Amino acid sequence: MKERLWVVGMLVATHVTQAQQLDSLIKEYELQEVVVSASRLQRELHTVSVPIQTINAEDILRAGYLRLQDALQEQTGLQLVYDHGVGLQMQGLDADYTLIMIDGEPLIGRTAGTFDLSRLNITDIKRIEIMRGPSSAVYGSEALAGVINIITEEEEALPWRLSGMARYGSRNTSNFQLKATTTSTKLSTSWSANYYGSAGYDFTPETYGQTAPPFMNYTLRGGVAYDLSPAWRVHTRVRLYEDFVKDAYESFGERFDGKGYVADKNVYTAVEWTPTGRAFWQFRNYFTTYHTSASYWQKDSGEETDHSFFRQLYWRPELFAKYDLAQEHTLSGGVGTNREQVSATRYEGTRRLYNLYAYAQHEWSRGRWHMHTGARFDHHSIYAGQLSPKWGIRYNQDRWSLRASVGRGYKAPDFRQLYLNFTNNAAGYTVLGTEEVRQGMERLLAQGLIAEILLPPSQVASLKPERSWALNVGGEWRPLQKMKVDVNLFRNMLQDMIDTQPVARRNNGQFVYSYRNLQEVITQGVELNVTYKLSTYWRLSAGYQYLDAFEPSVKERIRAGEIYKRDAQTLVSRRVKPEEYGGLFNRSRHSANLKVFYTHPRWEATMRLIYRGRYGWGDANGNLILDDKSEYVDAYVLCNMSFMYHLRRYTLQAGIDNATDFRNEAFVPALAPRTFWFAFQFDITNHKK
Repeated sequence: MKERLWVVGMLVATHVTQAQQLDSLIKEYELQEVVVSASRLQRELHTVSVPIQTINAEDILRAGYLRLQDALQEQTGLQLVYDHGVGLQMQGLDADYTLIMIDGEPLIGRTAGTFDLSRLNITDIKRIEIMRGPSSAVYGSEALAGVINIITEEEEALPWRLSGMARYGSRNTSNFQLKATTTSTKLSTSWSANYYGSAGYDFTPETYGQTAPPFMNYTLRGGVAYDLSPAWRVHTRVRLYEDFVKDAYESFGERFDGKGYVADKNVYTAVEWTPTGRAFWQFRNYFTTYHTSASYWQKDSGEETDHSFFRQLYWRPELFAKYDLAQEHTLSGGVGTNREQVSATRYEGTRRLYNLYAYAQHEWSRGRWHMHTGARFDHHSIYAGQLSPKWGIRYNQDRWSLRASVGRGYKAPDFRQLYLNFTNNAAGYTVLGTEEVRQGMERLLAQGLIAEILLPPSQVASLKPERSWALNVGGEWRPLQKMKVDVNLFRNMLQDMIDTQPVARRNNGQFVYSYRNLQEVITQGVELNVTYKLSTYWRLSAGYQYLDAFEPSVKERIRAGEIYKRDAQTLVSRRVKPEEYGGLFNRSRHSANLKVFYTHPRWEATMRLIYRGRYGWGDANGNLILDDKSEYVDAYVLCNMSFMYHLRRYTLQAGIDNATDFRNEAFVPALAPRTFWFAFQFDITNHKK
């Protein structure tokens, strides 16, 4: 019944508004803001038919954000997940399904599927673009939930500019930033360097080691662009990130020390040709590597107990073209290939994948109407070809607008799900990728380690890509001159979701696991943003998301009376009631934010409250679903504040993150305690021609 009501609600809601622009952009000129993530073309935000929002450099500076997760956690409907680093959950879909990019090029290096957002410094960028809904029609795999695109390119009109920042906070947390840009008639350059480090923190001082160990990292970034002629332009960008961690832990009375290292390197080069005012050609070449290593040794003896590494290479050349057929029509498209290579401690040898792709788009605009149609075809070396279409439309009026988009997304099986060959000797279990099951099982059988085969290796099916259909409907409404209301309704229908399955039982009672495709997962809900300018200096914004994420097959089994739960006190079993099913784990049904901004020519201040409703942490009663009060993490509220004072070219800033000192050591250990910080910034420019 709820599903039927949802469909009716989606149809009725086409007159309401869409919430995807940043709440701080309630300015008179906001409709002229330019974005590129929606179609790889520069487009004014009010012509884009997909849900997209931006966080610009002024917003980042005002709030004192340092890393990417700092900015994203305060946006409506975006949830941080702490699993193998800080990942991002969008519209109820896991961190695996959101593509993270810099200037339109993908970043690699996912640990257990999660891209760690703490790797990305954002203190020297132009803006962040957040696009929700499947974007596989443009960007391919991993863009099933949406795209986060960090824009670093800047077109400076000044001969040179030098800016920097020094920041210090609690627990010896420091950040130093320096950026320089130069611009001449034909040549422009941009360079930046960032250092970030902390002594970490510890919620359990009675044990050896810290909850968050000390670390230091740096990011170097550079870019050069040169106009060979009015028609030809070449530019290149390079980025280097390195991170060093000191770790320690205690196990069964023994103490261990360790160190970790992460390196992320990117090189991008493009040649652009504009033969006429209507045509544009670009050849781009992108190469990136990601490397991690970790070593642990016994503290007293110094004997090494574990060493692991992970190396990934990614290369993508692409040819892109755009042509304006007429004032109302634009065609664009591209062809390219992805080449990937991975070697790791847990993989047998070096594994390679490749993908060939082609995509095309058509954009049409006439008066108040804007429409976008696109499709992409991918041919992968492992799985069958994939076609990903997308369509969107927008209609603008003076005080309101409507938009709707529908798209198909996909996510290819990763190296872990295909080639992993790992045995945890301490816990006694084994995980084999689907391409390694046959050889891995033969080896375990030859060693006499298998007690029972649950699924013959020949019956382990090859993995299919995960697919989804998604619908976003909404718009924008200005009931008052100083007020804006945004609403977005979404529904994602995910098919062939990849999950683990036991294929054999070892002699020690533990299992051998591999992977399989599940039938269907649905996430649906509504996102609401309201902004109101109280006066010349005061501005208020509020956001809310309702999320319903579930497996239809589980609901059907509950209705049929096939799923039971056991009372922890009486040990009596009974059938699970439909209203007890809480949906997918680690999803908050309700989340919200409230932000207050004070902006004065000299003084600026912000206060931001972030609410996350309760969510399931795991199965406690053994029936593999979320259905009991003991399986939930309690709701919580975070409070962040910042204060700024401007002195011509200089700015003084102070802030408090997690002002209420909220802590949940058991379920949210990666959330740092209260942090005080102070910063000094300068911006020097040469205005002479």
